[in-house]
Amino acid sequence: MERTQYNAIDAVNFSSLKHYLRSEMHFLYSWKTPQTEEDDTPARKLGRASHKLILEPDSFNDTYVTLDESQRPVPDKNYQTKDNREWKKAQIEFLKRTGKEVVTKDEYDNLFNMASSVKTNVPASRLLKGCEFERVIEWTDGVTGVRCKGIVDFPNKEKRIAGDLKNMED
Repeated sequence: MERTQYNAIDAVNFSSLKHYLRSEMHFLYSWKTPQTEEDDTPARKLGRASHKLILEPDSFNDTYVTLDESQRPVPDKNYQTKDNREWKKAQIEFLKRTGKEVVTKDEYDNLFNMASSVKTNVPASRLLKGCEFERVIEWTDGVTGVRCKGIVDFPNKEKRIAGDLKNMED
């Protein structure tokens, strides 16, 4: 299911309910206001990309494209120069028109290292073997009658498990 379809389901999820801890108005705003590209953060981008590369590696290149930073106007400087910053902005705008998300070479290397760590970790790779990925679930809470929804990263009915992949800095 595409994310836009999931977002259209008229139900609450954990991401919207956690705003209720702050206030009812924060909850209502977060639940009824669709996220925009401006709301995206580097952490969310990393989370989406790592999920794709770890859980669905065969379709990673259908969704992501890597920015070839070797083509920067000033190769020895990262993005400290105006020319490099403008080049990066123009490249990302061009690549976004392909409908794909852009990751830099450094981001890709980081993602690849994460995916390799999971793949070579024997307990983790056993846990993921045979699982579905990104399964949408819906239910009605028995106590409150509230419609709920969620996405389970890797459920496996046979193993009787459901897991959630998380990225953390430490």
